[in-house]
This record gives sequence, structure tokens and C-alpha cells, in this order.
Amino acid sequence: MSDDEELTLEVRDRIALITLNRPDVGNALSSSLLGRLTDTLEKLEKEKAARCAVLKGAGTKAFCVGMDLKEMMAATPAENYAFLSRGGPLGYALQAIDNFPYPIVALVKGYAMGAGLEMALACDIRVAAESSRVGMPPARLGIVYPPDGITRFLREVGPLTTRKLFLTARHFEAREGKEMGLLDWVVPDEVAEDFTMDLARDIIERAPLSLIGLKRSISLLTKRGPRRSPGWCGSPSAARTRTRASPLSPRNESQSSRESEQERQRLWRWTN
Repeated sequence: MSDDEELTLEVRDRIALITLNRPDVGNALSSSLLGRLTDTLEKLEKEKAARCAVLKGAGTKAFCVGMDLKEMMAATPAENYAFLSRGGPLGYALQAIDNFPYPIVALVKGYAMGAGLEMALACDIRVAAESSRVGMPPARLGIVYPPDGITRFLREVGPLTTRKLFLTARHFEAREGKEMGLLDWVVPDEVAEDFTMDLARDIIERAPLSLIGLKRSISLLTKRGPRRSPGWCGSPSAARTRTRASPLSPRNESQSSRESEQERQRLWRWTN
């Protein structure tokens, strides 16, 4: 891809390096960039071209400062709300990150703000350079962030950190971001990219079926919560009834085994 495109892709040894390429505006998210990101991830999945992806921003000043304010200023409040919500370009891009079968690592250098921070949080792992800053500025900008986006923060870092981020609209240093659970590793600026690529190389050496299954399981359990044990509450008779109805009871065991084998075969076809 040429340097003048909003998003670039390079695949090296089963690692997809995806770059938000708008450094002159802090890699802000335009509708066209979000569409390209969605298409790129779906294409990578279809072509089975990578077993790990690294998402980064061009330059060193910003991973992503959030939505393109120039584009938002030209729209109505209702249009902006729809733009940020699940059925808009941002929602589709974040869903594509969620749906990508293999791990995606966010490499954060510089500012990760607003929707840019949510995008980093949507990735499976986040590595940040020490000089990075994170924050959620909607309250500074007079924007009501959609519930879908707030839900991701509640799910990933909990209500205390979510309140701190949204209600103060402060910028936090990378070390603070790590303490808050927003970042996984904080490393010196000069080694951030090498550290991230080494991590990606480790990931592609892992068992592909395990990576796919584990990412899917973690996602489902995070959204729905773990299954309760058959006797978690209620009377002993009710517990016995739930036990008899368990999907792993003998009468359903063969069906469960068949479904597991079908799922395994489906995943195997994806990786080969």
C-alpha cells in the first residue's frame, strides 16, 4: 500500500502489521479509515494470511487520538451518536477486531484517547511506550459516549476505573494506565516496537486451534459470565432437576461430543 493511504497493511511471517496512517491528525478515525480497517481484518480472516496481528499508529506522537473531529463537526449530534454506536463505522471496526480469530496486539506510542483508547482496549493485548498517554475526553468535548462503548470499559476495567476515565476526562501516564488495567506492558520507547514484534512472534508459535478456541472462550465468558454449577441455588430437588437436564448428562453426552467434533473440524478448516 502507498504511504498516502489512511491504513496500511504488511504481512510478515504470519504476522499482520496494520497501521493507522493519518499521522498529521493524530491518526484520527475517519469513517473511511474505519471502513478500511473492517475490510482489512475480514480479508485477513478469509485469506488465512496471519496468525497474529499488530495494530499501531503511524509516527510516535499518537496511537490514535479518537474520532475525526472535523468530520464530526460537519455532522449533527444524532449522526455522531449513530457513528459511534454499534451499527456505525466505529462499531463495525471494533466488531471486526473482536471477530478476528487470532490475537491482536495494540502497540501504543503517544496518545490513545477516546475511541482510540476503546480500539486499543478491544485488542487482546496492549503494549505501550513509556511516554504514552491515555484518556477518555468526551466530557471535555461535550460528547455523550454511547452505552456500547462504555460497556466495553465496564467489562474490561470495571466501574471504578470507568468512572475515573469518563468523569474526570484526565490524561493519564502509561504507568497509571497499566495500574488501571488499560495496558498490559509499559516499556521504554526505544524498544516498544521490538518488544511487540517479539511478543507477536511468540504468539504465532502457539497451537493455532488453541489460540482460536481460547480467544473465543474468553470473549464469550467476559460478555456472558461463567456458567453456574447445577446446584448453585434453590432446593435440593431443583438442583437434582438441573443436574438431570445438564447438557453433559449421559443422554446428552453423545450429542455434545458430536457438536464438539463439528466445531473442531470447522476450526481446523480455518487454520489450514
